Amino acid sequence: MVLQKNPKFYNHALPDSIDLPVFPIGRMFKGSKGKYGNGTAVIFNNHRISFKELYTESLKLANALYELGYGKGDVITVYLPNSIQFVISYYGIILSGATYSPIDPLMPVSEVVSQIKDNGTVAVIAHESCVKNLVDHADELLLRNVIVTGDVELDGFDVFIDLSQFSSNYFGFNDLKIRFEAKQLNLLIDPQKNSTYLSYTGGTTGGQKSVLSKHYNYVSSCIVSGASRGMLPYIIDSDGVTVKPLTMQMNSSRNNYASPKQQLP
Repeated sequence: MVLQKNPKFYNHALPDSIDLPVFPIGRMFKGSKGKYGNGTAVIFNNHRISFKELYTESLKLANALYELGYGKGDVITVYLPNSIQFVISYYGIILSGATYSPIDPLMPVSEVVSQIKDNGTVAVIAHESCVKNLVDHADELLLRNVIVTGDVELDGFDVFIDLSQFSSNYFGFNDLKIRFEAKQLNLLIDPQKNSTYLSYTGGTTGGQKSVLSKHYNYVSSCIVSGASRGMLPYIIDSDGVTVKPLTMQMNSSRNNYASPKQQLP
């Protein structure tokens, strides 16, 4: 990819072009865990989770989904509000090899049902406040599993939601994860062929329309975004990838001077 050089804003420490690497999202995620470790990855209300914890919990969920029989070609819908569980679900689904598709809990139930039926969702990770919508349409949706979480599980990964009123194909989010180790799955992912994200429009001008993205699409987007801030990918080890900052060298054609070099954060 050739980088466009704006004479005023271009970081001249960057090369004229960069090669877009071909690897699955999991390698970049592992690289972030290796680089930032105990640094804070997510803040939600008064709760924090580190990169290491996020990677560990996501791998546990990935192993749980894999053991339930989910993987490449399967769409798993995330029916959650913004939360730590949402981020774990996103990475857990991707690390299992399955395809992630989100649904806004504020969407009308008719649109929720339509989206799930349209993409052939096989399982849903849902907030407890949304579960009734799935139960009421169970005969229509034909879901294999529903994984339920709630606000109580924000208090820790060893706090469990009560699912005694549900059938055996319903699992608690934390209760399911705690049964599995955070081991890396030996999956053969082709970043340019295997899908990772199925997103939908809001349906403003008609029915909802979907776009299917591959691992390569998202990694490329991250690399291009990082390059615009003076950061390029580099390999940590055989599995991990992260980015490193370059020295910023910005020129101003208007004022005809070069700004002092400064290190990007």
